[in-house]
Amino acid sequence: MTSTVQSINFSDLGPTGKYWLGAFDPNSPIHRFLPLGPLDSISLSEERNQYWRDRTTDRKILVEGIGNSNLPLSSTQSAALERLNDPSSLCVVTGQQPGLAGGPLYTFNKILSAVVFAKRLESEWDRPVIPILWDGGEDHDYEEINHLDWLSFQGGPVRFEIDRTVEGDRPAYTLPFDSSQLDFLIEFIGSVHPPTDYRQSLEEFLQEIQGQSKTWTDFFDILWLKIFSNHPLLVFRPWEPFAREMAHPIFAEEINRPEAFHSEIAETTQELEALDFKPQIHKKEGLCSFFYWDGGERRSVVHEEGTFHIQGTDQKFKKPDLLDELKNNPTAFSPSAVLRPLVQDAILPVAASVLGPSEIAYHAQIGGMYERHRIPRPFILPRFSLSLVFPKQVAHLEELGLAWTDLSRDEADLMKGIVQSEFLEQGLRAIENAKSAHTDTLIKLTELASQQSKGLIDPLNKQFGKVEKTLSQVEDLLRRDEMKRQENLRQRIVGLKEAFLPEGDLQERVYGILPFMARYGQEWIDPLVETADQWDGKRHYVYRLGG
Repeated sequence: MTSTVQSINFSDLGPTGKYWLGAFDPNSPIHRFLPLGPLDSISLSEERNQYWRDRTTDRKILVEGIGNSNLPLSSTQSAALERLNDPSSLCVVTGQQPGLAGGPLYTFNKILSAVVFAKRLESEWDRPVIPILWDGGEDHDYEEINHLDWLSFQGGPVRFEIDRTVEGDRPAYTLPFDSSQLDFLIEFIGSVHPPTDYRQSLEEFLQEIQGQSKTWTDFFDILWLKIFSNHPLLVFRPWEPFAREMAHPIFAEEINRPEAFHSEIAETTQELEALDFKPQIHKKEGLCSFFYWDGGERRSVVHEEGTFHIQGTDQKFKKPDLLDELKNNPTAFSPSAVLRPLVQDAILPVAASVLGPSEIAYHAQIGGMYERHRIPRPFILPRFSLSLVFPKQVAHLEELGLAWTDLSRDEADLMKGIVQSEFLEQGLRAIENAKSAHTDTLIKLTELASQQSKGLIDPLNKQFGKVEKTLSQVEDLLRRDEMKRQENLRQRIVGLKEAFLPEGDLQERVYGILPFMARYGQEWIDPLVETADQWDGKRHYVYRLGG
């Protein structure tokens, strides 16, 4: 196990599920529902190319709008923004909610995938292809994004959570991120990580980002832009006015036909269930595909008997009135998870979307919506599935004679195959032989004493009793030593399992990127991007940091 990267079949390690595994199986019926791109050879979609070929005005709006977001771009990223003006340019997009300090590692894996796939397609298609992170800051589920799980040196996750009250269902992009929150985070890092040079660099890095951030999403976006500063990554914020104006036709269609997406999804759901695929989307009748932001909360909208009801309020709109509201106040409308992909693919020149397992599942149900909106679908590319490990962990694994795939097994089962009890067995056998010889000797001496000197019998028994007690003490010593060795072994196995499969889940779904930056800085990221350019994406990858 000396290579920097190890490739493991998904059947042994990585995401599972019928949708995910079917994405890599060309014979799976899931390909009827999704334009899954073959990772080894992705042809340029002429439909997508034509969809954006003559939209020079929209390109100008995009470039100006992204530029006006005032996010700090590196020279490489600024050049990428200018390249979006090229009429032939396309992009590879991935999206994610703005989790605390970057969120779980699958966010990093998504961005890494977008960067690598964009680079490949640019080379293959001989045209600009830009990686873009779609900030899911419109989401209002604060409980999903307010915490960070840290990989402690003791092994296992330690959770940091920002304790604050968020009134109502406020979108994440409206939440301030102030210095006190960062102070608490840095204090936490100091409690779980020793004062190394890399930890100090990480703290300075976070303080620099906080100094440029006013909101939760600022911190999230700037963090990823800086981590990938040597790559042409851009961030798109769909809640900004220019983006809402561009999405106007999508929302107008959904207002004009509020029930259409229910029948479209229902039809696809039946087809998927007939093929033994479990549907991801379950929407109650009347619930619209968009939310309404009233300045206080992001609220669901229900359509009943020709009237749109803003949930949690007394507000009601007839169709013409809601269309007027869309025209006059477009920033009040935001898409649900069902509609978001259509908005993305309508207002960005998307060549391919990088998705995770659950996203692939719900994308399988929305093909009818694309047809109704007349939006050609871009290719769907499954993101890389990746675990990060340290040299010490690799060494422990080799010492124990285990593979990474073994760590999914029960620890007691693993120990049975690892514990080397030959020393104990030989020691116990030697003691047993000594006890047997001791007994034989005592019997022989007792017989002699009974014939010639009966007064020796009691002293002999007393002295031989001391020897027997000593042998029993030696036996106990050997057994305690074995128990200690087994406990050390158990702790090493548990430590590896908690680092690699914390709480039985994949590492990428629990830990964030900060623990790895605290140990190894950022120097490993660019080499990883270069290495990942050789991956086919069809397996789970284990990348060893530190050489």
